[in-house]
Amino acid sequence: MKKDDVIAGLIVIVGILTLLLTWILISQHFIKENDTFIAGISLVGAILGGVISGGLTLIGVKMTISENNKYDEIKKIPNRFEDADYLVKCLKSLLVQSLGNQDDQIKSNKTARELQNILDSKNLIVKSINVNYETYLDIRHLREILMFSRLPSQDNVSDEKTYGMIDAQILKCISQIEKEIDKMIEYITESTH
Repeated sequence: MKKDDVIAGLIVIVGILTLLLTWILISQHFIKENDTFIAGISLVGAILGGVISGGLTLIGVKMTISENNKYDEIKKIPNRFEDADYLVKCLKSLLVQSLGNQDDQIKSNKTARELQNILDSKNLIVKSINVNYETYLDIRHLREILMFSRLPSQDNVSDEKTYGMIDAQILKCISQIEKEIDKMIEYITESTH
């Protein structure tokens, strides 16, 4: 059960209880006089009218807020889409550089530093926030892997493993972003129909 449904239910219950209490008070104490009885019916009608109009206003406000949120989300999609496309292009470029320079340990450490510099200089982390939070976490994790891969290792096996992690993380980021692009396209398609 949603929180909104519970609140709406409580409002209805309070309204009904108010009407019943008013009706009981009017019928018990003021039934003897005809003018007072008519005034009591008017009071019940006013309360009922207030509850109905308040409920309709609440529904209207909720619908307006929902539509505005949808509109704001649709307005953000072009920027998100542009940033997502930019990230995919940059990550594919990073992947090509990473795959091309894994044979020599010195060259590999230099490449890790270059990849991190590219990641930082192109503001990929900032752009990833605009796409979605999961993409941001993936790009940030890639940056951490690149930072720690520059540390000297004892053997080439760990270098190969590290570059495998770098490549896997780049591919994960690309996959995550492409899924988000598909979600954006689907959302636009559903919203326009």
